Amino acid sequence: MITGHGEFSLGINDALEMIAGKQEGVKFVPFFKNESTDMLNLN
Repeated sequence: MITGHGEFSLGINDALEMIAGKQEGVKFVPFFKNESTDMLNLN
């Protein structure tokens, strides 16, 4: 799982797909200011 503040992880996902193609077994989870760490457990 790759996460970060705001849409950081989604940007990493876009860049990685352009360079290396879609990655299996990796989740990209955005984490916003109004979310608790409990939200990460749902992903």
